[in-house]
Amino acid sequence: MTKKLTFGYSATYVLWKLTRISARLYQCMEFLLHDFSKESKFHPKVIYLEDIHGKRILGCGSANLTLSGWGRNQEVFTFREIETKEQYNSVNHFFNIITENIGIDERLPQRRGLPTSDQTWSFVHSFDDDSTFLDKLFADSRSHDLMVWTPYLPTDLAKFVIKLKKEVELDDLHVHLVPDRVQGQYISTSWNDELSSLVDKKALHFYDNPTTRHENVELCHAKVWKLGSKLAIGSWNFTTPGSNLYSNLDEWDVNSNIEAGFILQEPGSWQQAVGKPISMTADNFASPELLEEESLQVPELLSFDIQVLFDWQKQQYTFAGNWNEGSVDDGYTIKIPDISKLKFPNY
Repeated sequence: MTKKLTFGYSATYVLWKLTRISARLYQCMEFLLHDFSKESKFHPKVIYLEDIHGKRILGCGSANLTLSGWGRNQEVFTFREIETKEQYNSVNHFFNIITENIGIDERLPQRRGLPTSDQTWSFVHSFDDDSTFLDKLFADSRSHDLMVWTPYLPTDLAKFVIKLKKEVELDDLHVHLVPDRVQGQYISTSWNDELSSLVDKKALHFYDNPTTRHENVELCHAKVWKLGSKLAIGSWNFTTPGSNLYSNLDEWDVNSNIEAGFILQEPGSWQQAVGKPISMTADNFASPELLEEESLQVPELLSFDIQVLFDWQKQQYTFAGNWNEGSVDDGYTIKIPDISKLKFPNY
């Protein structure tokens, strides 16, 4: 049977879309990075744009570069101009680690003349050696109310919430969740006594999506965190690997996902981002059978890595790659926009 690989492109000067699927095509390059394991997912959604005058724009959010991500799901994505040295250095560090580990020679250049000043946003990612996403979100915050939009939840949500409260050292943290609901009805985690206890103590609350959802929307895939005056928009799900929660206090979990996004200064109240409270009964939670049916099915790893580059000035594609295991298999074809199928590897 012929196996197909499909690639898309977008008309930008520099465009990086880093998804779980693209990581698979790079033979899961995250395995090459220290501090991550084969269980880690390459999960950031980041776009960097720079024009010929040196104006730099960064985009982050929840949308994968797919038809669902840009046309069918409910997503959150935002763009900010890079204006300070700290912002650019963080972006530069993120992309340079990736290009170095997948063998691309291109690097973002060093930039001089950017001011060191107060900034209204920061770019946060899992390659930061100094602190995690949660460290940065909860730093200097006096709020005890955390609101999160998330499409995915841990299997044992109560255990995760208790662990989160210990890590951020807030025993009286109140968690307010706007979950995507399986089949439009069920919260995607199991009901248990510990969860019931958190609800009874008013430490955990669930809410409907406050927006009007179009009938064609398949999934609310948005990931939004609100804590006091801070608003985080990126790829972070309310899960252990997605939030980069430590495995033990002060101990990095090597199964954490690679994530990225913005932390913005936003004084608005978290109450503006939630709908009506959801009644907390076992009937509103997914059964084990439904959770198994809806669980993520990760495809088998390919036996090669491949890079597909498009030069917008020359209007030319370049292909490069390596077979990592087994003999060369000629049963693959590559399908790219506006070009007839090319035999792989004899292209």
